[in-house]
Amino acid sequence: GNAAMAPQSFATTTTTTLPPPLSAPPTTITNTTTRQNESSATTANLQNMTFSNLYKLLEQAVQNRQLYETYYNASGGVTFRVAMLQKTEQILFNIGKNKDYQKIRNAKEASGGAPPSKYVFIMHATFGTTKDQNKLLACKLPSSLIEPYFESSATELRSLSKSDRAKCDRIVKQGGDMVRAKFFPNYLQYYKARLLPTVEDVFGGAAAGNNHHFALDNVQTPILILEPDK
Repeated sequence: GNAAMAPQSFATTTTTTLPPPLSAPPTTITNTTTRQNESSATTANLQNMTFSNLYKLLEQAVQNRQLYETYYNASGGVTFRVAMLQKTEQILFNIGKNKDYQKIRNAKEASGGAPPSKYVFIMHATFGTTKDQNKLLACKLPSSLIEPYFESSATELRSLSKSDRAKCDRIVKQGGDMVRAKFFPNYLQYYKARLLPTVEDVFGGAAAGNNHHFALDNVQTPILILEPDK
C-alpha cells in the first residue's frame, strides 16, 4: 500500500491516507496539477468491447501512433463500453490545479457564464477483471463526477485544509468513502471509457512512436477517462 505522510497544507505536496471503506485499500491525496480533459462520453462512435479485447487494442495503440490517433481523434474520440472493476491498492485521489482555469474563465466571462473552479478533484485507479489476472488499465474519474459526493468543492477544501484541517479531513474521508462505494464496488460494472492522454503525451511528439512505451497500468498517467454506463 501507499505510505502515509504527516498531513500538511494543500499548498505544498501532501499525502494523507484515508481509512478504507468496505474492503478497499487506502487512498492517497497528493497535491498536483491536471489538464481538464473531462467532457462526458458521447453515444457517437460507441464500441462495445470485452476488457481483454480492449486491453489488447490499447497495447497496440500505444505503440502505433497512427492507430492511437484514429481512436483519439475520430469525431471527438471513440468511446468504449466495457465491464470491469477496480483492482489493486493503486488508488490516487488528489486535489489539483485546474490547468485550463484561465482559458475556461476567459471563455465564460465572454459568454456571461459562471467562473470555473481553480481546483478540481482527481481520482485515478487501476481496473481489470478477475478473469484477466495480470492485465490492468489505469483510469481516471472526472472531477464533475466526484464533486457531488463532497460537502465542499475542491477549491473550498483546499482553503479549508489551511484553516480547519480536522474538518477538511472529515469531509474528504466521508466523500471518499461514498465515491469508492459508488464507483468501486467489488463486482463488474459497465463503464464508458475514452482515451485520455493526447497523442503527444503518449508519443512525445515524435513522427513515429513505434518504439515508445506508455505503461497502461501507471496510475500517475491514466490511459482512460471513465464515466459509469447509464
